[in-house]
Amino acid sequence: MSAFAERQQRYPDLLAYPGWDDLMHSQLAWGFDCGPGWLPLIDIALETLDFGKKHASAARIRVLQVKEKFGRLTIYADLANILPPVRDGILAILSHLADLSTYTCESSVQPGTLGRHEAR
Repeated sequence: MSAFAERQQRYPDLLAYPGWDDLMHSQLAWGFDCGPGWLPLIDIALETLDFGKKHASAARIRVLQVKEKFGRLTIYADLANILPPVRDGILAILSHLADLSTYTCESSVQPGTLGRHEAR
């Protein structure tokens, strides 16, 4: 079972995607578009989003996409109907996890640094 499928079983509401006809609103049909080294960071993000969903009444929280972008873990989520203090807290944690990903090898979970590659 893939890492995405395991987490989809654990967080079915967060990682549900509307289907192939609605790919404009979710890119989860392809799972996580990053290496296994960032799975611990993704787990923290999912726990945070799940906590927000459980503790904010009328909250609709869905993960739209998880990927590597410019060497950082990037998580896009729909945070509809969430009060600003809760939403801001969730966004701060996601931002911190993105920062931590630049010090974590995307492949091996070992400490790493953001690589710099010159354009050719």
